[in-house]
Amino acid sequence: MNVQKSMFSHKSFARGMGGICALVITLATIAHADAESVTNVSIVPDLDISRFLPYTIQSEITGSPTSVSVEISGINGDGGSEWDYYVDGTPASAAVTKTMTYNTGSGKWISASVYPDSIYPEIFFAPSSTTWNNAPSDAIARRNNYHLLHFANPFTMTGSMSFFVEINAVPRSTVNSADMEVYLVKNAKEITFFNSDWRNSVDVQLIADFSKSATYHHEHSANSSHHLIPLRTNTGGTIGTIGKKKSM
Repeated sequence: MNVQKSMFSHKSFARGMGGICALVITLATIAHADAESVTNVSIVPDLDISRFLPYTIQSEITGSPTSVSVEISGINGDGGSEWDYYVDGTPASAAVTKTMTYNTGSGKWISASVYPDSIYPEIFFAPSSTTWNNAPSDAIARRNNYHLLHFANPFTMTGSMSFFVEINAVPRSTVNSADMEVYLVKNAKEITFFNSDWRNSVDVQLIADFSKSATYHHEHSANSSHHLIPLRTNTGGTIGTIGKKKSM
């Protein structure tokens, strides 16, 4: 059997840190089959940065494709060609391809269980393909201690921008462990800055306080579960006094 491939593209705009996403639908068809057309590509429900649950990508496709897939890639709102980065600023962008199946009830081709990780631009220590499939390496933070997590922010933060922070952490004890506080700290701080009570500094912003009994917001796999911290910048593009490009 001869198989030909036709490429159709449709851009779906999504609010996210630094950019939008693009959806490219690929059809595999039998040679000389009826011509296909792709219309009404959409993400359901509408994107909402405060909602961290799976989305569905759907489209109306005419003709008789033998298979359909959708490729999801980001578009950097700053004009760059990258949309995902490691915490040290190294680009790590890779398009995600999902299979679409025909839904007889709606008459549309759909791809369900598309997580926000695949849609929004990200900064991460390791990509989902690593964290979902490998046991995490624990770093123990004891009472009255703290861990510094450094990351370079390559995106320009603007007014009223929404984004979220994900953390995988569990209490050592459900009885004696302290609650977990999460802070954003302005960049370029020397280690001596943390020798005093840095939490009261104007360059530090408390963004979350999780009790030891807090449950995860969502679970990707047996190895990867997260507490979620939704954030939104003020009109000046900052979280408190923290923000703008490369300032966290």
